[in-house]
Amino acid sequence: TKTNALNAIESARNVRHCIHFAALENVIPSALTKYFIPYAKYIKNPLANHHVTVVGAGYAESSYYMPQNLWFIINLANGESADRLPDFISEVATVNTFNFKEVQGASNHTSVKRFTYYQMEHLAEKTVNNTYVPEDIWKKVDKLEEYVKSHTTYSLTNKMWLCFEKYAYVSIACGADTNDAVDRALCAKLMPSIVAVLKGNLSNDDRNISDTLDVLFGEECVENCKKLIKECGSM
Repeated sequence: TKTNALNAIESARNVRHCIHFAALENVIPSALTKYFIPYAKYIKNPLANHHVTVVGAGYAESSYYMPQNLWFIINLANGESADRLPDFISEVATVNTFNFKEVQGASNHTSVKRFTYYQMEHLAEKTVNNTYVPEDIWKKVDKLEEYVKSHTTYSLTNKMWLCFEKYAYVSIACGADTNDAVDRALCAKLMPSIVAVLKGNLSNDDRNISDTLDVLFGEECVENCKKLIKECGSM
């Protein structure tokens, strides 16, 4: 039986102008280390030339090219939290919390112009080039990194920083004010890995991560981050 991942790989390869999703639900983060190893290099660098090998009936092997328009969606099982994700995933993942509810479908369908993957890439780059964030905010993020590094060997990679910046810029372009955009970007891109490395490395005399965020960014400017920290069982 083909997995959701393999179906998405085949579909994405044949329709390159659309995003294709491989969705996994009720995921135990520790299990991803074993299951996701074949996709590790792709996840870190989707633009490179990656292949995965699939073993079929009779142990016959087939090689599949991993196209860059393939996205993975991981829905964590109840009781699991984002700080338990493996390092190679948390480094590049976007962590979001969605509340879904069932709705009644419209009886009269209207035509929708399809938004392609290439259009999305273009708009994201255009947004980054045309959006401004004050330099003092980036310096606050630098100080946050210094705080984490003072207790661990943690360091922001160039990829993590670029993804964080792009998330903030796109949020601003979608109508968020600067403080809210940075809060959401920190929460989605950096906070899961920061919480993970700090666990067990802070003493009772150390300032905790939530208080540090309040000092750096202002108590009213990091509500999303503090909510995630609380969900991860750490303050």
